[in-house]
Amino acid sequence: MEKGSQTQESKNTFNTFLFLIPLIVGIILAFFIPPPTIGIIQVRDEIDTKMSTRVLKEIDYARSHSEIKAVVLIIDSPGGTINDTELIYMELMKLRETKPVVTMIEGLAASGSFYLAMGTDYIVSNPSARIGNVGVIGTLPSLP
Repeated sequence: MEKGSQTQESKNTFNTFLFLIPLIVGIILAFFIPPPTIGIIQVRDEIDTKMSTRVLKEIDYARSHSEIKAVVLIIDSPGGTINDTELIYMELMKLRETKPVVTMIEGLAASGSFYLAMGTDYIVSNPSARIGNVGVIGTLPSLP
């Protein structure tokens, strides 16, 4: 009887050990392998020189850091100047060559900010977001 119980006890110990191996390896890897990081770049308010300078630095940072595996561009903007918008768009196109870029439109993506969204791989938006009018200036005729 003792011999059988020792065998069963040995099996239980061995099974427990086998169960713990993946857990121990996972814990060790968690300390040595950093988790993937998703970069977030926000375009809020009007696109001007100040904003484009910040966004261009953030795009460059995302492109040059390998731990950033993808980028989410969060947009809530009426657009802005042509030059600043195009600079950001061109850099987004370069970033797409190395990492996936997804746009999240929160409230407004009009004119230049919608143009930026078109430079990403995917566009996701809130159902109530106002989107559209690239390069269009709308006016109403004056009253007679």
